[in-house]
Amino acid sequence: MHDRYTFAIDGKTTSSNTPSSTASFASPLLTTADGAAPNYSPNSIATAPKPDASFADPTWKLGETIIDRYDSAVDHDDFTQAGNLFRMFDNPHRERLTKRIAGVLKQARTEVQMRQLCHFFRADEDYGSRVAKHLGIDVSSVLGDAKYGAGGTSPAHPATGASAVATAGKVLT
Repeated sequence: MHDRYTFAIDGKTTSSNTPSSTASFASPLLTTADGAAPNYSPNSIATAPKPDASFADPTWKLGETIIDRYDSAVDHDDFTQAGNLFRMFDNPHRERLTKRIAGVLKQARTEVQMRQLCHFFRADEDYGSRVAKHLGIDVSSVLGDAKYGAGGTSPAHPATGASAVATAGKVLT
């Protein structure tokens, strides 16, 4: 196969099969006039913008009925469906998935890795354990404390009755 060449105004030749520039994957939607500072919420950056209640939609009163925006954060469960899907996978599929996730997550800050591990543990304890293993993070001591508490026998958190996985997530963050 032959390369085609193009001539630039300055007389230099370039291959038409060679990209002339590299694309940047930094989205302009994720940056502001402040540069790389995040402009989304929620996030873990203390100086990042926070939601402003003065911009919220007003409630409407229609007789006995009040119409307001639904708060999707109340009683929201992001973990059951993810855990159910993970449990449907066979063992090799689970291993491939968790290796791939950990491979990308290794590039993140430690605090982000821990926050993500909490999400995986909330979905399924095996899910979180596998990702942690591939990240090289030992969470057995944290899970042991969360599962059995100070007395070493209770499967739920002694104070709240929360599951070990949810408690471990709180301990990790």
